[in-house]
Amino acid sequence: MVRIPDFKNPSDSEKIIAILREKNPILASGGLPRVKGHYSSNVIEKIDPDTKLEFENYRCELEALPSNKLHDLWLVVQEKERKKHLASLPFNQPGTDARFEYWSKAAYWTVDEMAALSIGKDPHWVNANTFSSHQVSSPLARRYVENRDLIERAIKFKSLYTQTMPGIFINWAKPLNIELPEELINQVSENTPDLTDYKTLYDHALEIARENKEIVQAQNQSLEVLATEKEQLISRAETAEEAYQNLQQEIKDQNQAPTSGQTRTMNSLMKLVAAMAYQKYGWRPGKPGKMPGPAKQIAGATDDIGASISENTIRKHLNDSLELIEIPPDK
Repeated sequence: MVRIPDFKNPSDSEKIIAILREKNPILASGGLPRVKGHYSSNVIEKIDPDTKLEFENYRCELEALPSNKLHDLWLVVQEKERKKHLASLPFNQPGTDARFEYWSKAAYWTVDEMAALSIGKDPHWVNANTFSSHQVSSPLARRYVENRDLIERAIKFKSLYTQTMPGIFINWAKPLNIELPEELINQVSENTPDLTDYKTLYDHALEIARENKEIVQAQNQSLEVLATEKEQLISRAETAEEAYQNLQQEIKDQNQAPTSGQTRTMNSLMKLVAAMAYQKYGWRPGKPGKMPGPAKQIAGATDDIGASISENTIRKHLNDSLELIEIPPDK
């Protein structure tokens, strides 16, 4: 495992351990228990005696060195460790360098593409996540993060755009002394219009602004259409609910209302009752009788057969029957 160099100034004994670890990491562990970064005593025992003797002599030489000489030797080891660490980072692997000839022909660059190309890396292989955790140990990662921050600020100030022509980006970076790969500048110069043609640059910026405005307008129109459709759906739902309630009421009314056949039967029965009351019980509407009233007599008759009907109910039906019959005048 490659060790990331420590930026603090360690003690002489710590420097000696670091130097010895670079020479022979197994013997430098000193036979400590097996943990991450150390080796077991069994592994150390397999090393030949001459190698162990040479290692111990080297340790003695280091311990005899003056502090300033030891420090210089430690710096050399640290630089080796730093280079190993940088070489192991994902953005320093083969194939991650930008192909400037290809990228200089692109119609525009995005934010990630501008930041990656500014440090000579291929946007197809690196992005903000690639560099975010390596800013402390890698100057290249710091340059990427800083350049990307400057680009984002320029976009907010309308000096750059989320989709920027390569020539506009080069023209923006030069006055700010942002270090760019020379090959990138040359390739862009060969494959883009004259960088001093500010009218072209202005027209390009104006076109981007117009497109953005049209996008916003189209989105607003879509929202208005959706709002209208929502209102229509709500109205249809309310209409359907009202129709449903009306239908329910119609069904209820039909179930409760008598049919024409039932009405004719009821009228016939009322006529029969009225005829019997007139002939047998002396019912004369509007004229008091000498005997108990017809309604009371009929109520008594219903009691006799075990089918009691109240006097008031009988009187009501007799009165209702007046709409169906015609009482002859008394002779």
